[in-house]
Amino acid sequence: MVEIFTTPIETESVICHLAAKDIFYARYKPDSLIGTKEIEIVFNEYKKQISNGPLKVIVEFGRAANITQEAREYLEKHKEMAICEAVIIDGLAQRLVISFYFKFKSHNHPSKVFRNVKNAIKWVNSF
Repeated sequence: MVEIFTTPIETESVICHLAAKDIFYARYKPDSLIGTKEIEIVFNEYKKQISNGPLKVIVEFGRAANITQEAREYLEKHKEMAICEAVIIDGLAQRLVISFYFKFKSHNHPSKVFRNVKNAIKWVNSF
């Protein structure tokens, strides 16, 4: 479980908040369909938190969470500065796809895929 450092913003499909003074955490709920609106909510909340500079980011996808094509395209065009980004996905197939994406698409920060929160937190805390 991730600590809550600020008041969470929660919608039907996502919850996001600071998990520490330097870690921004977003969790997409199980079985949610993630569209551009949900991505924009997370981006807008992140922007509110970075007045003193970029943060470490952890994004967790719940079991069977899916992202629309429009949301993928939005993510491709909109990049936010971060110290690093850990993505947590339980499903092997989804982890492989995201790992492949991270290898071949440019990022302005280190990015890595994990199966659990514990390892993701350990990794982001190494920065």
